Amino acid sequence: MTNLLSHHEIATLFVLYHSPERVAPADPDVLPLQHAHLVEVVAAESGQTSCRITSKGHELVRRFGVAKRKERRVEPVASAAVEASERMHA
Repeated sequence: MTNLLSHHEIATLFVLYHSPERVAPADPDVLPLQHAHLVEVVAAESGQTSCRITSKGHELVRRFGVAKRKERRVEPVASAAVEASERMHA
């Protein structure tokens, strides 16, 4: 049987995705995420521990539609019109 995540655990996953430094490995919502293999706690050489989202966690975030999308560069209409005008008069 699959355990469902609580709304707190889902929110913690989203916070970890956007700002992992804001979630302590001792946070009570991290443990269920670890059991679900969505998050892992890793130790740095300095001895400090931090949380990291696994590939399974990234997939879940993507399915929720929260994953960062590649930013598309959209030129403002005014600058595109100016560039077109400059090309015509060059």
